[in-house]
Order: sequence, then structure tokens, then C-alpha cells
Amino acid sequence: MDKFFWKAGFSLLIGLILFELLNAAEILDYTADYGWPTLIFINLEIIAGGKIISFLFKRKDCLLKLGPAFFAAAMLVYADSFGNILRLYPKILWYDRFSHFLGGIAAALFFFSIAQALNRCGKIKANALWLFALAFSFSLSAAVFYELAEYIQDMIYASQRIGPGTDTVDDLFMHFLGTAIITIAQGVNYLFKNRI
Repeated sequence: MDKFFWKAGFSLLIGLILFELLNAAEILDYTADYGWPTLIFINLEIIAGGKIISFLFKRKDCLLKLGPAFFAAAMLVYADSFGNILRLYPKILWYDRFSHFLGGIAAALFFFSIAQALNRCGKIKANALWLFALAFSFSLSAAVFYELAEYIQDMIYASQRIGPGTDTVDDLFMHFLGTAIITIAQGVNYLFKNRI
């Protein structure tokens, strides 16, 4: 099942990159609020990050099940890209919240997968509560870094990614909800599988 999610996520991202490249080359005529190079870079970054982390874990003989997290990241990028292309962020009030909720889900899956793999191969010794805390903390840290990246992009390009008023706090809260739901579900699943 892990390979299925990995291949599906990879295929989705390659398709999106091709779509974005065709638009950047002006073969297709869609526009994006934040520009095609930014969207292409995000997709390439996710593919490269997933491949590098998988390679590092293969070299250490640790079984890393990153497929569901990679697929969730691909779905998040689709939601963000088409939100920009179709201008859904200003049109649909909950769309930004939904994207950040998905971000929490993807980040929690990613960090929980890494924590589980490290625990399985003996690099860390942790019970389910410790794995829960690691995934939760790293996922929330990823949300903070994402908001900082939005702020820096606004400072450089005047892109208005941060949004008005309490947008940053709302983004962090929605990421928190996605993280909490997935991390708790993964923690309970881990408890039942390992009978800790």
C-alpha cells in the first residue's frame, strides 16, 4: 500500500509540474497569483525531499513508510496550486483554512513516519507517547516555518500571502487541527499494532 501511495503522489506531482511548465512557457494560458516558477519549485522541492529522505533511510536499513505522507503532500500542493490558478483563496472563505488543515495532515503523516522508522531501527527508543510528541512538535514547527516563508515572500515580492488581520494565527490553528487529528489517529494505530 505504501508503494501505491508513493507512486500515485509522484504521478500527480509530475502531472502538475508539466501543467505548470506548459503555462510558464505560455503554451497554456492560465495565470497563477504567485507565479509559475514558485509553484514549480514547490513541487520539485517535495519530490526531491521525499526521494532524499527515502534514500537516506534505505542506506540505514530502516523501513520508512512515506507513501501516505507523500500522497497527502501531493494533494496539498494540488489544493494550493489550483487555489492560486482559479483564485479560490479570495472567492471561498474556507479555502485557505482547508489548505492549512491539509498541511497539518501532510506534515503529521510525514514526521510520524520518520519517527516510527527511527524507532523501528533502534536509532531512538520511544514509546507511542514520545512518537506522538515528536510528530506533533515537528509538524507545528513546519507550520511556523511556512508562515515565516510567506512573510519573507511578502517582504521581497509584495505578494500579500500573509493576508489581513488574524490570517497567520488562523493558518496556524488550522494546521494544528490537522496535525492533532492525524497524530492522535497514528498514535492510537501504533498503540494497537504494537500493544504498548
